[in-house]
Amino acid sequence: MKKLLLSLLLSITTFSTMANLSSNDKHLIEKQLGYLEQSFQQKQWNSVLNVAPPRLLERMASQAGMDVNTFKLSLMNLATSSVKSLRTNSYGYDLTKVISGKTSVRDYAFIPAYYDVNINGKQKQGKAYLLGIEDNKQWYFIHWDNQFKDAMKNAYPDLAHIQEPK
Repeated sequence: MKKLLLSLLLSITTFSTMANLSSNDKHLIEKQLGYLEQSFQQKQWNSVLNVAPPRLLERMASQAGMDVNTFKLSLMNLATSSVKSLRTNSYGYDLTKVISGKTSVRDYAFIPAYYDVNINGKQKQGKAYLLGIEDNKQWYFIHWDNQFKDAMKNAYPDLAHIQEPK
């Protein structure tokens, strides 16, 4: 569950670079990622959850037998108690290597992310992809992890065939 939580807190087509996104989308992505990075570093879990894809949270809440607000509160409480000793050494994104795409319904982007954290006395470093999706003119993000792939594809069927970059 802690790995699931850490993964959550940390995210059909031809791929292209971020240059193919509209300037408005680029601006929104950069703004949201700045907000997400700051929220993660300050352990503001509610803010982190605010940029998670809404339909994904709704689906996960339903599977847990909860309404979305109760589910988010549960995740925040779990995050607060599970990662009290979290120390973020570095956390960020490489916006020069964003790979974007488009489904029949929405734009999406794979954003290379990196982290260096110390949790419960253990150093963890890694690189991963954050998946950004446009939904109703807003951008939302989730750490692209095997634990979320099926749930994302069920919540957003148009994303069923996307693959993270190799």
